[in-house]
Amino acid sequence: MPRQANPGQDRKTQILLAARHLVFSEGVSSLTMKRVGEAVAITEPAVYRHFRNREDLIRSLITFMFDGWEEKLLALKEKPVPASEKLIRLGKIHLSHLMDHQFNPVLLLSEAGRSEQPSIAAALNEKGERIAAVMVSILREGMAAGEFAPDLNVKSATLALFGVLQGSLIRWTLSKSARGLSPDLEGALRLILKGLSCPAARGKTCLDR
Repeated sequence: MPRQANPGQDRKTQILLAARHLVFSEGVSSLTMKRVGEAVAITEPAVYRHFRNREDLIRSLITFMFDGWEEKLLALKEKPVPASEKLIRLGKIHLSHLMDHQFNPVLLLSEAGRSEQPSIAAALNEKGERIAAVMVSILREGMAAGEFAPDLNVKSATLALFGVLQGSLIRWTLSKSARGLSPDLEGALRLILKGLSCPAARGKTCLDR
């Protein structure tokens, strides 16, 4: 049975939520303008009144699902906690946001790789660049505080941390279960950060060496 429209939501939001449900439950290949219309009890031409085409719908879905996400990351930067703790919280915030919204960007990678749909790749790349920029900022903060070595390769460290986040999403995709994802993500991040941290001798930081 198709999901019926909620009268309390505007039509565009109903369409986006229906698209999210199709992608999350059946995969992106199931996402068609016709099926989205059926899910909200409108005709296929009516869907096109809100979105130019399927690419526009997917791009808009990415923007919609990440609403409020960047604000959470930026607020984290201001927290008075060590940089390593911020990076762990960043990973958990990112994963929690996607799980709460039942939105897995990995499911859209096949669409992002299609040259005729450049806006989808651009939208996903933008989100990746945003979270990477926050990681870089926090890593440099940790370097300045002596938590990480002053000669830390920030680019490599960012790639390692980002890879853990992507790995968690891939696991979610393959297992179709979120069980254990958050604690396992935290454990992996702590392991990486332990390698990045400056060995403290008698309670000293890298700045004291």
